[in-house]
Amino acid sequence: MACAHYWSESGRDNIEFCQIDPVNDARWSRFINSHPDASVFHTPEWLRVLQQTYGFQCVAYVATRSDREVASGQVFCRVKSWLTGNRLVSVPFSDHAAILGGEPDELRSLVDQLRNQVALEKLGYVEFRPVREDLASEGCAISQRFYLHKICLEPDLDSLYRKFHKDCVKRVIKRAERENLAYVEGSTVELMSQFYRLLVLTRGRQHRPSQTMSWFMNLASCMGNRMQLRIAYKDEKPIAGIITLSHGRTMMYKYGCSDARFHSSGGMAFLLWKAIQDAKEKRMCEFDLGRSEVAHEGLIRFKEHWGAKRIALKYWRYPTSAAHRAGWTLKIAKPILALAPPAALQIVGNLLYKHMA
Repeated sequence: MACAHYWSESGRDNIEFCQIDPVNDARWSRFINSHPDASVFHTPEWLRVLQQTYGFQCVAYVATRSDREVASGQVFCRVKSWLTGNRLVSVPFSDHAAILGGEPDELRSLVDQLRNQVALEKLGYVEFRPVREDLASEGCAISQRFYLHKICLEPDLDSLYRKFHKDCVKRVIKRAERENLAYVEGSTVELMSQFYRLLVLTRGRQHRPSQTMSWFMNLASCMGNRMQLRIAYKDEKPIAGIITLSHGRTMMYKYGCSDARFHSSGGMAFLLWKAIQDAKEKRMCEFDLGRSEVAHEGLIRFKEHWGAKRIALKYWRYPTSAAHRAGWTLKIAKPILALAPPAALQIVGNLLYKHMA
């Protein structure tokens, strides 16, 4: 696919700015496969799931070298919603999406062009979800704050295990072993159906809507061996499930769910330990436990009991006025969802999840 040259040349090292299709343009795949900060959320596979499930249009704003290969850039989805407005998001339903490579002047040019897109397309805002970048000097403002937790997998398994909390992790893993929990991994329709039933139960306890079954089926279809579904069983009954995603040398814990009646059996700890062992066997260098809301102290403690390092995670928006514009639909919905039965939450998720990206 030829580069759409509507950005001006930067005047440095024959760099040109343009937009490309990150799903079908092989240059984007080559770029992220060689970039150390790329995550699974930058991949064409993840973007294809977003396209197939919600119809989002994906675009990468990039700087290309004289050989037309990508030197730096970022990927976005155009979210068009009659309920929550139109916007550019990098990337919907991701925990984070680092801005990949580039010199400071390239970052400034990227933001400049996105400002132009906001005006040109009459968008509400553009949202970045970087891991480390400070965008304050580029006219953006913080819209949300989270904590990101990662486990370094460089030590051997014994060393990793010794860092786990004695009571909250080690003892629970041992309990799961005494319970003789069974373990199955794969991506079959049967396993996904079992996982989804557990997910609906979990989201019901949390008074939150769940994504659709089609999202998870598309995830399995598009992600291929980048996705692994793991289920724990007690007496042949599924009691807990997690989904991990992989890219490069990072494995990420993305989704988890369980049957509360069997929490004492330690199914979630059992599955996470299995996933960490699998990541070590595949010579991964880090295990990403994903984001946590700053107010969710219980979840933060849970992740840090596994020896995970806490990293401040900030989402940024342009224009700055959009950063403080709270999601009014979610504000209104929260007290209603707190009273809704699980079946109603599932219906709400089917209808509204696209608008929550």
